[in-house]
Amino acid sequence: MTVEITTANTPTELPPRTRPDFTINETINATCTVAAGQACSITNVTCTVDGTEPDLVITPSTTSVTLTGSFVDPFVDTFTYVEPGRSDLDSTPVTVTSIPNMPADKTMYDLDQDMTAYTTKTFTVVVSWESGPTGSLTAQPDESFTVTMKINNEWEGIRSFIDTYYD
Repeated sequence: MTVEITTANTPTELPPRTRPDFTINETINATCTVAAGQACSITNVTCTVDGTEPDLVITPSTTSVTLTGSFVDPFVDTFTYVEPGRSDLDSTPVTVTSIPNMPADKTMYDLDQDMTAYTTKTFTVVVSWESGPTGSLTAQPDESFTVTMKINNEWEGIRSFIDTYYD
C-alpha cells in the first residue's frame, strides 16, 4: 500500500519562482495504490506553509490541494530615505526593510540589497486515505509529505523597483 503526491515539477518540489514574481497557482495531487484484490481511496488532502503568508490561499479537497495567491517578499532589502527636498544632514533619515514598506515619493539615498541567492518555502501536505477489501474500506493513518519551492533572488527585481520608483 502506498500513497503518493505529485506536483507540476517533481513529487516533492513545486516549480521555482523568481523575484519579483511571488504569485502561485499550483495543485498538488494525491493517489494511492494497493495490492490486487484490495481498494483504496484518498479522502482529503490538506497543506500548511512555513511562516506567515497572508496572501496565500490554500484550498484543500478530496484528492488534491490548490495553492493560489502570492507570497510575502522573502528578501530583506533595506532602504534609507528622507522627505523630498531634505537630506540626511538636515533631517533624520528613516530606514525600512523590504520593498512593500518603502513609501512612495521619498528621496531614497541608500539601499542595502539582500544578496541571498534564493530562499526555500516549505509546505507540509497531509493526505487522509482509506483502504481494504473492495466495499469495506477503513481509515488508514494519515501520510505526511514535505514539499519545497525555491524562490530565486533575481537581481533584476530590485533594479526594476528602483527604475520605476521615481516614475
